[in-house]
Amino acid sequence: MTPPVHRSVTLKRQLQPDYINWYVALGLMVTLVWLYISTLRLIANLRR
Repeated sequence: MTPPVHRSVTLKRQLQPDYINWYVALGLMVTLVWLYISTLRLIANLRR
């Protein structure tokens, strides 16, 4: 299990306030977007 997902599951079990879960979800989404953009850049550089 990846660290952000593991952290989200752990926080949910501890019954933290909802805003903490939103921070974890936002961090996961930013990470996924960053990976997507990095992959697109890598593919673009390989095509040159």
